[in-house]
Amino acid sequence: MRNLIIAVAVIAGLVLAGIGVKYGWDLLRRPVIDAGIDAHMPNGKMDGPTRENFIKSSIAACAAQRPASMDEEKFKQACACVSEKTADLLTTEDAKIMSETGKLPESLLARMQAPMKQCAKEAGLPHPAQ
Repeated sequence: MRNLIIAVAVIAGLVLAGIGVKYGWDLLRRPVIDAGIDAHMPNGKMDGPTRENFIKSSIAACAAQRPASMDEEKFKQACACVSEKTADLLTTEDAKIMSETGKLPESLLARMQAPMKQCAKEAGLPHPAQ
């Protein structure tokens, strides 16, 4: 039973990490209109200060959602990992959808599943069976 509770907490934490990514993006999207997204994402990817700000705000939002049962350092490590991987996975099309809707696109959420599991494992957090 304890393992099931831990597994549910991990899933919830990683979903919340996705929410952290959304709020991280919100900090960027307000001043950025669609025409400016391309300028902030050369070659279709974030880099430089845009990427750094995205990751920093995403980690902070994610870490703030840590379940009390999770180790703080391990959870923060998983948040950082997920935030960095999301910054790598995010496309200009994803950014434009997020700018329009304020939500993470389903396609991005699907691409994030494997990295979220990998990040949990690397951070030493328990993860649910496949």
